[in-house]
Amino acid sequence: MNNCYYGTYRYFPGTTFQLLRVEVTARQKEGIMAAIDYFRKNKERYSYNLMGLLGVVAGRELGSDEARFCSQFVAEVMSKGGVGLWNDRPAALVTPQHFREHVKLETVYEGRLFDYSELDAFKLHQAQTQLRRTRTRLALRL
Repeated sequence: MNNCYYGTYRYFPGTTFQLLRVEVTARQKEGIMAAIDYFRKNKERYSYNLMGLLGVVAGRELGSDEARFCSQFVAEVMSKGGVGLWNDRPAALVTPQHFREHVKLETVYEGRLFDYSELDAFKLHQAQTQLRRTRTRLALRL
């Protein structure tokens, strides 16, 4: 959730999202975390799979081995962790709708990101203040 304070989402305070939960074993959680850690350590190798989004529409896997779109990334790390929610579908064809409709996934929260009670209000205030200062500096330069 740290990216919502200082990442792209801070520019879009009206962003809505759905938080889902799935039960996993300790071993599965370790596997998922290891997969995420691998991507984090090798982040310079990977990019966003824009071509893969076209593949979803076409029903074919497209893109490079070094690119992932969001739902593809989540489906893949869950699968690598032993939580194969879509054994009949490659991660490159999993969409957010597949997550929403999966019987094993439970909705924890749905609504505006900045209204989510687990966000740190102080961090959020700091990030928004920093954003306003940056915008002010940019406006003064113009």
